[in-house]
Amino acid sequence: LPLIYHSEEQLRGDAGYHCGGQAATTRMAQRIGLSADDHLLDIGCGAGGPARHMAEMFGCTVTGLDREFDRLLMASVRTRFMGLQRKVDFRHGDATQIPFNNRTFNVVWSQGTLPFAGHLKTIFQECFRVLDLHGTLALQAPFFTDRHSPADDHAHPDYLKIWPRNYLSTTLQELKNCGFQQIEASWMEESEAYYREAFPEAAAWFRDRKYGSFMIIAKRKTL
Repeated sequence: LPLIYHSEEQLRGDAGYHCGGQAATTRMAQRIGLSADDHLLDIGCGAGGPARHMAEMFGCTVTGLDREFDRLLMASVRTRFMGLQRKVDFRHGDATQIPFNNRTFNVVWSQGTLPFAGHLKTIFQECFRVLDLHGTLALQAPFFTDRHSPADDHAHPDYLKIWPRNYLSTTLQELKNCGFQQIEASWMEESEAYYREAFPEAAAWFRDRKYGSFMIIAKRKTL
């Protein structure tokens, strides 16, 4: 395992774990107004690139959560290598049973993992539980949109491997059902190049925004 790093992107971006890399992390952090006063839970933190980047750039405190021990080992070593161990720590755990008390964090964050981590309703209920009263949920993940149809699957049979089939509209409704408010979703332009290169057989899906990465922001309770 590459416990240290082979590139700056591995230290601060971890593009292999979410599309869009460091640019996507920065834009989402700026969108929610991340600051040094925030304590952020990064669900599915992987090797911790975004966690380190946010702590370094915005001064916030970050706790990373992941269920893969090898990723957490890399995360801890790389974080110590950068001298950020007082700002960033890591914990083994699952998004469906977040191992923290109620209202522990004012930001719950995830890039590229939540739709694949288990039952979405349970995950969103857990996110709601650990957020403080005016906390913010920020996530980036790939979704199908209502523009996608069965005809698209027939046109690109090699691309049927995408699973689970999480739809943006269903996800937004699930957030609302769990009590989140001020829910908004926006297309992540930073992800387009990644998808076009990784899945050229379905490039039309991304061009027409039938499938791709979205940023979702939601509040636990309106002010």
